[in-house]
Amino acid sequence: MEIARLVEPPRSDEPHLTKLLDAFSSVIETARQSVLDDRVNVFDQHHVSSFIRGRSYRRPLLVRLQEGTYKRYKAVWGQLLCFVYRRVVDRQGPPLYYLLTNPQSDAVVELVSAMQKRHNNMHVEEGQEDAATNQQQGRIQRTCL
Repeated sequence: MEIARLVEPPRSDEPHLTKLLDAFSSVIETARQSVLDDRVNVFDQHHVSSFIRGRSYRRPLLVRLQEGTYKRYKAVWGQLLCFVYRRVVDRQGPPLYYLLTNPQSDAVVELVSAMQKRHNNMHVEEGQEDAATNQQQGRIQRTCL
């Protein structure tokens, strides 16, 4: 049961996790819209598809998902991010045997750093977001991806 709590949506006392899921949602929505608007060409879709184990290079990535399927996939990825954040960053839950790769560890450190920097700059008066604040949000999104 302790592990199941790690995938629950963020609580009000978890602002960093809420920001992480917001960044994830923004990245996914932007990527999906780019594909749906044909801003990602079919050759790139084939290339992405070739990285998926067991898929033939002949078919492009399946991107025209039903809305319900898309929402379920996105929800599962959100749960995964909640689990990883709570387990690795907040060190919640029972002891589990896992090992992050060096790139995964680096990404988590970068993500936490970007979110803390963004949080520290949130004290800017409303309406006065500057280029640095937007740059920080972009950094969070890139790292989330």
